[in-house]
Amino acid sequence: MLSAVKSKSTKPEKSPVATFLLVFLLDRTGSMASCYAATVSGFNEFLHGQQKEKAGEAAMTLVQFDRYRREDICQTRYRATKLSRVADLGSRQNPFQPRGTTPLFDAVGETIQATDEVARQYDHVLFIIQTDGYENASREYFQGQVFDMVGERREQGWDFVFLGADVDAYQLGGTLNVPVGNTVSYASGSQSAQAFGALAGTASRYRRSRGTSGGATAALADAPVARPADGESGRNTSSPN
Repeated sequence: MLSAVKSKSTKPEKSPVATFLLVFLLDRTGSMASCYAATVSGFNEFLHGQQKEKAGEAAMTLVQFDRYRREDICQTRYRATKLSRVADLGSRQNPFQPRGTTPLFDAVGETIQATDEVARQYDHVLFIIQTDGYENASREYFQGQVFDMVGERREQGWDFVFLGADVDAYQLGGTLNVPVGNTVSYASGSQSAQAFGALAGTASRYRRSRGTSGGATAALADAPVARPADGESGRNTSSPN
């Protein structure tokens, strides 16, 4: 007597969920004190939006940078941490204390190198750089070196966004090899909410579209850009911070 042969299920396998690493390099130099409340509020709006976003699975690396005495210029608050475990900026678990000068090239270079160690665990990397000052304190990395590092990671599929407050963000972001379409220029005193809001929307569109979008900046180029109005710059760009 022949035994019945059970047929295998023909249900299609579920597609793997896309994974995202959001790297946020946040300026905490002395000049950021003038826009402390706006920066904290804006960052937390961005964080809460990404915590609520349902598209894909995302983790965050949060690095605050400055050069202050003999302390490390990059202080990693969270490293590839699930978004739900990231505390609000300005809280006891995630303090934000502006001080020091601006080692922008060192901060970008060091954070890229650290991200290399975990990037392969994720399908997509969105690397966000925020500053309100020009480079004035780097010792390990120079502009051309960082420009090439960013270019190499873009070729690997990383995406970069640059937020510049009270500076020529398009010029400064360009020195880092960040596309103009991925740059937000804003006045810290009056446009921080608009700038961080644009970033929040951009990151959500990025997560929703990356599964089907093949362009490196396809989900970012339409982000609204906040341009500082004449006379709204929050500080003197020649400041040592």
